[in-house]
Amino acid sequence: MRKSLGFKLLLSLSEHMAFAAAFALSALVVAGMTGAYAGAVFRHRAAALALGGLALASYAVMFAVLRLESMALLLGTLVLVGVLAFLMALTAKMNR
Repeated sequence: MRKSLGFKLLLSLSEHMAFAAAFALSALVVAGMTGAYAGAVFRHRAAALALGGLALASYAVMFAVLRLESMALLLGTLVLVGVLAFLMALTAKMNR
């Protein structure tokens, strides 16, 4: 839901401003909302900042990949493979 709202906001804003500015603004709005919600649910400022920062970092990676145009598919796939490998390594010992 968070990503689809971010892209709808991006699409709406990019009709009226430069793409980079619209992307930054929509990323800040959605990351801020995510952090605020996490703070309300977990009642910890650290959790709110961590989840808001993670959301902002994911948008930064998407923006960087989109700017690479001809290499976007390859680099986007490599990022996803890296994230999956990290999560697999992180969770491999959970059931032992």
